[in-house]
Amino acid sequence: MRTLIILFTLLSTAIGMSQTNIIQKYQLKVGESITVEDHLVILKDIPWDTRCPSDVQCVVAGYATATLSIFNGDDKTITEDLKIPADQNNLMHPEVYELSEGLKLVVGRFSPYPISTSKIKQEDYLLELWLMAD
Repeated sequence: MRTLIILFTLLSTAIGMSQTNIIQKYQLKVGESITVEDHLVILKDIPWDTRCPSDVQCVVAGYATATLSIFNGDDKTITEDLKIPADQNNLMHPEVYELSEGLKLVVGRFSPYPISTSKIKQEDYLLELWLMAD
């Protein structure tokens, strides 16, 4: 019974994060910035990418880390290191930042996905952020 309740809670959360709550999608490359609800968001760096290449079998799927700086209207800067899981097909998207009550930025997609025969350059990474309503 407890397993069923946990499964239902996870499913409800996943359904709650469906794309119907997305207000707008933004795409950032390293060094680029966007303005969202009076906040300046800059993708500073992708310091870590240990995602298992798609053409290799791995024991652990790995993750990537994206460093974001967020400037709000109060001249306050927040720097976040986001851990982005390798599995982009799940519906659980890491929250980046709550902009205001009921509005938040979450990680939508992160690309490209690594393959073993080539190294991804910093300028080739693309982070998609979603502005979502609760």
